[in-house]
Amino acid sequence: MREKFWTYFELRDACYRPGCPVCRLLEQRVHSYLDSLFYESVNDPSVRQRLRGALGFCRNHALRALNLGDSLGVAIIYEDLLQLVARQLDEGRMPRPLVACPACSLHRVSEEGYVRTLVEYLDDDEFQGAFKSSDGACLPHLHRLSLQLQKKALPEWLITVERQKLQKRRTQLTEFLRKQDVQAKNEQISEGEATACEDAIDYLVGTTD
Repeated sequence: MREKFWTYFELRDACYRPGCPVCRLLEQRVHSYLDSLFYESVNDPSVRQRLRGALGFCRNHALRALNLGDSLGVAIIYEDLLQLVARQLDEGRMPRPLVACPACSLHRVSEEGYVRTLVEYLDDDEFQGAFKSSDGACLPHLHRLSLQLQKKALPEWLITVERQKLQKRRTQLTEFLRKQDVQAKNEQISEGEATACEDAIDYLVGTTD
């Protein structure tokens, strides 16, 4: 019997929550990283050095950090970065990032790990059962999964699940549009129909950057 590691259980459990399981886990991983960094590591020399090398976070992750509510921690880091840029300009150097945004790097490495785990356990009965209960994978992660399989085709059970979830999305969006007509003005829009457009976007592009 194959040993199951932590990423397997993370993916399995994420299947029982809304959205693409991989997207959900990546959102959680990046959120936890940013939260921990600003709560515990703002003054850590190694962390500050990495942030200097990257000239901070990409715009998306910098705004996420602000939205966590720790404006003081963000201000401390970015005041330091502005000093660095000013010093480099004074020295006649053009400031530029030397490494990628740390949150983006974490996202990329974590994504690769989760997709590898998906490939490894596609034939696992327990995982199949969990995935069938999920909202399915978003199209970008389905594509990444297909690439990881290389010349192997996606399993028929997975294709069936994805088709079912896609049909559900189409039905909800079609119903939402139908109920915009004046002839259906008295029909109540369900919760799923109300979020159908957002769900379609999440499916087509994922919820992570």
